Amino acid sequence: CVCLQLAVEEARSVISNAEERIPKLEEEKKAAVAKKNFKDAAKFSAETKALETDKSQAETSIVDLEKDAAAARETESQMEEVVAGLESELAVKEAEARTLQGKHLSITIDMLNQAMEAAAAGENYDEAAELQNEIQIAEELKKTIESSLET
Repeated sequence: CVCLQLAVEEARSVISNAEERIPKLEEEKKAAVAKKNFKDAAKFSAETKALETDKSQAETSIVDLEKDAAAARETESQMEEVVAGLESELAVKEAEARTLQGKHLSITIDMLNQAMEAAAAGENYDEAAELQNEIQIAEELKKTIESSLET
């Protein structure tokens, strides 16, 4: 995660700054002590301690962030496995649904054929023609479903 990377970079910056400033502050403290300027020496000592605390906290943060990143990667991996399993399950269910659609269309086509024959026997040719069109549409749909099951 970009957030974790930014936090690690920020912590490393704090560490780098502390490592750079602490030796300078120590020198300034020694110089102040040599001049018997204990007020400045105390200030430099306090700044050094604050930087050491910040550095220690930043180092702890990096360790914690790296643990969080590892946990996030593990969770991501687990979620990818779950998604793959669900996608596989979905593909199976979609195939089952297409199979049922094909069976339903076969029954519908049979019923439409019976209705068309009955309409033609009753000399209702307009209705028979409409049913014949519906049968053709249903048969095309059934072929499409059957071809999708073959792939």
